[in-house]
Amino acid sequence: DNASLFSGDEEMITEKGKGDDSSDDNASLFSRDDEMISGNESDFSRFSDIGADIGSSCPSMNVFPEKEKVGRLKKELPVSLVTDYITPPVVRREPTCYYLMVLWGGRMRVEESKDPPSPSFSEQGLQYEIVYTKLCSRKGKGPTDDRMGRKYYKSYFLAVSGPGLEDIDLKSALASIGDFESLTYEDGAHKTVSRFDLLVSPSCRIDNNRPEFCMHRLHNDMFELIDDCGHLGCGFLPKSFLVELLGKSVPAQRAFAVQVRVIGPSFLGTAKGMLAVKDGISKIQIPASMIKVSKSKTQPLHEYVAFNVKQHFPWTNQWVTGRLFDPNEKDPTEKQLKELNPICDDTQRVLRCKGVDGDVIQRYMEDFKQLTRIKHANLIGICDPTGNIPSGHVFITGIGDYHPSKVFVTRNPCTEGKDGVIVEVASQRNMSEKALQSLSKLGFGAIVFPLGDDPLPPKINDGDLDGDAYDVIWDEELLEGISTIGDNDESLGEVLSDDVTRDGMTFPHVIEGKGKKNFEVIQKIQENPDRYVAATFCNEGRIKAQIEVTREQIFEGTAYLSKVVGHRSVGKGRKSVVEFKCQWDHCCESKWESENDIRKRHLNIAPDVLVEYAQAEGLLDNSILPERLCKWLELYVKNDADIEKIVNHKTDVHGEIVVLCKWSDGTKTWKLLNDQKEDCKIEIGAYAKENNLFNEPGWEGTEGFWLEEVQDLMCKQPRARDIKLLMEKCHARHVEAFKEFGGHHHDTIIWGRARKKATEMEKHDVRLKLPRHLYYKLPKTLRENHAEIL
Repeated sequence: DNASLFSGDEEMITEKGKGDDSSDDNASLFSRDDEMISGNESDFSRFSDIGADIGSSCPSMNVFPEKEKVGRLKKELPVSLVTDYITPPVVRREPTCYYLMVLWGGRMRVEESKDPPSPSFSEQGLQYEIVYTKLCSRKGKGPTDDRMGRKYYKSYFLAVSGPGLEDIDLKSALASIGDFESLTYEDGAHKTVSRFDLLVSPSCRIDNNRPEFCMHRLHNDMFELIDDCGHLGCGFLPKSFLVELLGKSVPAQRAFAVQVRVIGPSFLGTAKGMLAVKDGISKIQIPASMIKVSKSKTQPLHEYVAFNVKQHFPWTNQWVTGRLFDPNEKDPTEKQLKELNPICDDTQRVLRCKGVDGDVIQRYMEDFKQLTRIKHANLIGICDPTGNIPSGHVFITGIGDYHPSKVFVTRNPCTEGKDGVIVEVASQRNMSEKALQSLSKLGFGAIVFPLGDDPLPPKINDGDLDGDAYDVIWDEELLEGISTIGDNDESLGEVLSDDVTRDGMTFPHVIEGKGKKNFEVIQKIQENPDRYVAATFCNEGRIKAQIEVTREQIFEGTAYLSKVVGHRSVGKGRKSVVEFKCQWDHCCESKWESENDIRKRHLNIAPDVLVEYAQAEGLLDNSILPERLCKWLELYVKNDADIEKIVNHKTDVHGEIVVLCKWSDGTKTWKLLNDQKEDCKIEIGAYAKENNLFNEPGWEGTEGFWLEEVQDLMCKQPRARDIKLLMEKCHARHVEAFKEFGGHHHDTIIWGRARKKATEMEKHDVRLKLPRHLYYKLPKTLRENHAEIL
């Protein structure tokens, strides 16, 4: 009954254990539909030729080796593609396995390009639509053979139509996998993009000596949904299942958990997270926190569950470290010890923030690879399969008689003292013997957190258990130096601010030998008496010079507009002048001032109060003000309000559909539907769906707006690269501030938090909020597109 997944000659699943007498033992758990995918090098030609219908219909598909010269690419690729990309894309066919490839075989096309992809394109009669793209990085230095550079886009396209192919409507196909439409309308296009990633997550291999990928088709009745009680993205599976899923291999025998992508359109939807071994169960248990996309609300694409193992644990490094604590294992070799990772730089800085002396850290780093000295590890987080670990405690698996009484735990990226905590380790004193024995069977590599209504991981740098790894330290000397003083200081990261810094007040200042320059106040550094830092900028937006000034120096000989209470037109015809009745600082009387007077006093920068007055009186929307004055004021109009939702619609006197838009500032305005279709697709689509308008006149095409918005977002040129660069810049500024000011300085705290916020920007439509003096330390493009002044 699963013929819809694989068709005849295109089937790439081979019988697991073929030629192995033990394969019959698996029949009780896995039917032939649950077999593993083979991708060894000997099968690579067959693996890369899946989708015979595409290969036969267009034999010259421009599939090139990874190191093909770009000169040949330009000759071979169609002219349309060469003009679409600055550097022509390379089509990749790799020995890999992911859900959409299993689903659609050779109709999936993977391209790597230096430039952002297009949402769709045609080639040799085939029409392709993008399903997912991500920005990847290559390791190493120097130029690459294909001129892609170190950062490149890896894009997944689906051939939706073409000669000899049955047409696929991508929107409908995705809807039959999961309810991505509702996810987009409720949580935004950014969230949907991150969930599309689950459809192309690669399967891991069993081990280096086995060709199979860990991708299975399982029956719905092998799963059960469980209530969430501190699971945080971690469920359970029987050990026997895990051994079967990993092919009864050597890694399968020592594995205690797997990271998975589970896709069941008719049963559970799309899930991601960890599954840990649990005794006494007969099904795979999926908590609600693992489900990221609801099941399909249309006709499900298939009835089985696609089970994709992304990683299995312990990692090789964890297994090597665990051999130090296992009396039945040989000690690691000298080469293996050299490959063990030290405490990472972020965690070292957090230790310094918490009071640990730098010399103590350095001594540990110099000799931790001695067999009896290693007392730290990077451990995968899982929830307690026994339900017996006390609240506020953890358990370290596979450490045997070396079990510490407490550990220091943090999660990367960590940037400040409160990101790490000391936690007590559960033992026979506060656990049942049965639970202790069950957990003690697990190999080294996991930190086990208790279940409950008050879970511990969110208190450790906002952690969870869907694949997060934790840095764990149990060295006595390092722990003795840790202090919790200041961890809960709410003033950390706050900056001095007042009316001068909030408005970014500008003023003239004479620089010796360079004359009078305009300076902008960017930071308040002292109160009583008030002192500020002001700066002047070069054309590229970088700070050119800085000075320290007092409030008196800023206002010296200058009066600033504080309120506008009226306006009038003086004169006739071309000689008419608009004047504003103004109140100035340090002056109680109102005075009529012309545009030129205001420009001179404010150094040609329109004051906020004047702009706000013009908006409130509607002066920018009619012919009262001269065109030149309107353009000057419009330059400084603050467009902070974003559309929240559409709340109504009607047909106007001209017969056109208008929609009532509700904005983030609480206002509501009527706008033409056609004018809003380009910038408000999500809001229009959500309103049309809620009110059953998809088939109504004027609303045609809106049912596909959610996917168009997701595809547009994926293909936006600057965003992906900008976010990567923004994370790098915030990290660099954080390290610089740490070295210059220490871990508790406000600038250090703010840069660290900005770095963590930047890592969330791919999933959430947010902007960094920085104080003015730090805002200007970002490159101009990054701060204008992705940051705002706090």
